[in-house]
Amino acid sequence: MDRSVTIVTGGACGIGTAISRRMLKEGDVILVGRTRRHLEALRDERMADGPPYAHIVAGDVADPMTATHVAVECRHHGYRHVRLVSNAGIGKSEATHSFDPMMWKRIFDVNVHGAFHLVQALLPLMLERDGGAICFMSSLAGLRGLSHDAAYVASKHALVGFAKALGKEYGARGIHTVALCPGFVESAMTDRSVASLARRHGSDLEEARRRIERASPLRRVLTQEEVAETVAFVTSPMGAAFNGTAIDMSGGQ
Repeated sequence: MDRSVTIVTGGACGIGTAISRRMLKEGDVILVGRTRRHLEALRDERMADGPPYAHIVAGDVADPMTATHVAVECRHHGYRHVRLVSNAGIGKSEATHSFDPMMWKRIFDVNVHGAFHLVQALLPLMLERDGGAICFMSSLAGLRGLSHDAAYVASKHALVGFAKALGKEYGARGIHTVALCPGFVESAMTDRSVASLARRHGSDLEEARRRIERASPLRRVLTQEEVAETVAFVTSPMGAAFNGTAIDMSGGQ
């Protein structure tokens, strides 16, 4: 039998934890992240319940060797059907004229180049079986501009373009690619955005939070579980209908 696996980068932190837990309901998962103890904690939580299994690859996605290790892990365990959830990402809010060029490079190394390394390492496995799924965790910032977030916005736009290109290139080989573009989600990153907004407008955190919530017709931010369920759908065979597209998941913001 061909075994299947989902690779989740940033798989034991924030939204990635919710995605990993959801995908473990579908089958085995390889958790990828920089902090081994976080990965091990999530793996051990899963092992208490038996299969499906969680494996770990500790490393920085900006380093191409991390992607190589993921591909080796797939082959070692005999996985032939592969789904990649490229979730690892970072951002920093600051005026563009004073933005640190090294931070700009780091954001692209993680958000964009990290995704490329994983895709290039895993495509041979997918092509062997003429099937697979790739989900890039982009953002609403991948569909529109945001003040004081040029580096993050540019990197998330790049992921949307990458998904569209891969959809054209490999769709006929049974590999579908989707860029998921959530609005604000309950997470540490949203907390930082709230704090940044409060500083810029001279308001307190509660008012900054309400400002963000009012931007959505739902009058709230999304839950991590909503994102995880959407990831599970778009990486399933039914998700192939969204190949080469960017999905606005902002609640109508």
